Amino acid sequence: FIRSVLGSVADTAIVPLQDVLGVGSEGRMNFPGRDSGNWQWRFTWDDLGADALPRFRRLATRYGRAPRRATVPTSGAGGARGSGVELTPAVPELLAGGDPA
Repeated sequence: FIRSVLGSVADTAIVPLQDVLGVGSEGRMNFPGRDSGNWQWRFTWDDLGADALPRFRRLATRYGRAPRRATVPTSGAGGARGSGVELTPAVPELLAGGDPA
């Protein structure tokens, strides 16, 4: 499933974290037609095994979806635009092999 999503021609690929972690049916979020028991699964950083991020990073790179740094223009003195500030959200930074902190 993950390879199909990442290999699609869509601009954006969304992969459920449950699939990245390989948690199986116990990670299911919603049970259609069921009154209760939905939206119970929760993620913690401890759920990430040592191989999850490197494996997903390899797939993201293989399919050309590895994160790129974005530069956001900044304002200098008097409103003049500066050279910019690099921003990378925490999860893409982790996927790129860095430290999100």
